[in-house]
Amino acid sequence: MSGSLRKILLVEDNPGDVRLLQDILIGAQFNAYAMEDVAELEAASTLLSNQTFDVVLLDLGLPDSNGIATLNEVVALAPSIPVVVLTGDMSDDQAIELIRAGAQDYLTKGQLTSPLLRRAIEYSIERHRLNANLSDARREAERERELQSLERFSLERRTRATAESFGVRSIRETDQGVFDLLVEDYISFIDGALERRMHGEAPSLESRVRAFAQRMGSLRASPRDLTEIYVAAHRLAMKNAHPAKRDAIGMESQLLLIETMGYLALYYRAFVGPAVAWGPAKEV
Repeated sequence: MSGSLRKILLVEDNPGDVRLLQDILIGAQFNAYAMEDVAELEAASTLLSNQTFDVVLLDLGLPDSNGIATLNEVVALAPSIPVVVLTGDMSDDQAIELIRAGAQDYLTKGQLTSPLLRRAIEYSIERHRLNANLSDARREAERERELQSLERFSLERRTRATAESFGVRSIRETDQGVFDLLVEDYISFIDGALERRMHGEAPSLESRVRAFAQRMGSLRASPRDLTEIYVAAHRLAMKNAHPAKRDAIGMESQLLLIETMGYLALYYRAFVGPAVAWGPAKEV
């Protein structure tokens, strides 16, 4: 194992089994660990809500919970922590059910040895980490496909000749400097939305987004412009973000896109009327 300290949460109501597991870890010279033990699911839930653990060793038969429901509760409460189930004899079908429910491994109490417990803990931590990385990669791929789809949508049926003939060239095409400033503004809105998400307040955000939409309107911006700004800002915001933060960035940036599009539409209704430069145009 690595030299880092392993924090283990043992959820077990049998004092004899608790002592057995402690002795097994000591016998394995598994000294780089800190183990807390609780006897009920409620106590485990409290610890998992307030502390970080590397692994949970979980007995399914507890005074306040029993069977697969115990595992479901722990996985739902702490999806980022691998769970190793401690059980008596079970069938293959029951073991498969545990894995499908989110357990990384299971150990039969009557057959526990020091090497087996140590290996189960280390392998479960590593498998859980790899699975989390794979899930993050899949989400990133899905986000990239969405951004590429938006880029294609913004360019559909808009040839350069059409754009120049009808005066609908994008802001990026006409003034890269202005486009970059608008992207910076949009990134600041994402930061503000994340702050609001964490602390429940960002009093100036709504007025700033409304003013941004009005500025876009004064530039005769089209939905294509807003889409290009969203895509560029989204990518920059994601670039150096921690994986745990990327889901929140994705959601907040999408909500901001909808909000800004709404304010832009209100601007044109109030100050421009139905005939706008970026309305439907025939291809030439």
